[in-house]
Amino acid sequence: MKSTLTNTQKMLEPHPETWDEVWKNKNLTTPSPMGQRIYQEIRLKINPANCDVLELGCGCGELLRLAANDHARKVIGVDASSQALILAQKMLQNTEHQLIQKNIFDLPDRPLAHIVWSSGVVEHFSGDRLLQIMDLHRRLSKKYVVVVAPASPHWNDIRMRRKKTLEKFGWQLPLTARKLQNLGNQVGLKTLGVRRFMSEYCVDWTFVRRYLFSLKTRCPGIDQWLGGLIVAWYQRNDRV
Repeated sequence: MKSTLTNTQKMLEPHPETWDEVWKNKNLTTPSPMGQRIYQEIRLKINPANCDVLELGCGCGELLRLAANDHARKVIGVDASSQALILAQKMLQNTEHQLIQKNIFDLPDRPLAHIVWSSGVVEHFSGDRLLQIMDLHRRLSKKYVVVVAPASPHWNDIRMRRKKTLEKFGWQLPLTARKLQNLGNQVGLKTLGVRRFMSEYCVDWTFVRRYLFSLKTRCPGIDQWLGGLIVAWYQRNDRV
């Protein structure tokens, strides 16, 4: 699946230098509470035991570490940021792993693992390029694909347009359940489920966060307003 990038799209796409800045001052050697929460969601429908797992945009490697602890046969991390992979190397000590520093679009065009997932990646792409990266997940996977991204609407849409967010993480667009389902269908993936979770994700420590539990009790629909994260599980329709 090919796409012609406009100059604007090229400018908006993530760059290694941006993520080097994000990761260079971090010192994670064990999975964070957020990483553990995201992995719990991935694990609801996908079991990595005895499987090879590939993560696109692996960052510090915490999700791969959790998969390795969960009896994955081998974990493979791909990231363009050298600083991220320095952390990932420490995170994945004493596991069967491989780390690849590369633009994910430059990976071989063939299945590399039973399970392919990404967290915090697809929201950085738009238009045909978003469809292309979803198709890349499918082509690299032998069986399952999982995508985790900021959920839309409302809070995440507002936060991701703030100047400080754009400067730190680059352009992003939160995704709805319908959008993820449609993207999966368009690239030949069968949707196994879509679920919103972690409504407190990136909510500032303000009145809303301090009183989130009471707000959720009184207003169950508040989760949809806050945004949070969304996970989609897919399976390849064809045999590899």
